[in-house]
Amino acid sequence: MRSKEPKYVQEYWQKYYKTHLEQLRRRHREYNKTRPSRKHRNYTELSRKYRKNHPDRAFAQMMVYNHKIPRLSYCQFGGCDSTKNLQRAHMDYSKPLEILTFCSRHHSLIDRVYRGVD
Repeated sequence: MRSKEPKYVQEYWQKYYKTHLEQLRRRHREYNKTRPSRKHRNYTELSRKYRKNHPDRAFAQMMVYNHKIPRLSYCQFGGCDSTKNLQRAHMDYSKPLEILTFCSRHHSLIDRVYRGVD
């Protein structure tokens, strides 16, 4: 329930939840039976598998996360002076320390041209 709603709407939903509690719980249990459980996912195993299958990418992401690579405050695309909506990009994950910074407009352009994405 959002606090921006009018008070009478908040009061209505509070009363509704109190009077329909068992019905709502039953629906929730039925819904949870139909979908796979997210509780038992082994995220540690998944991350190990990712690091094993993509060592270059994992290393590059770790370097960025640990602030080993400085964050630029401008777009490196020639002639662009944008300082907003900056994104970092690897042109080649086998060279993890070579990271370029682009504004979102030029990053999508580079992706389309460099990677052949339509």
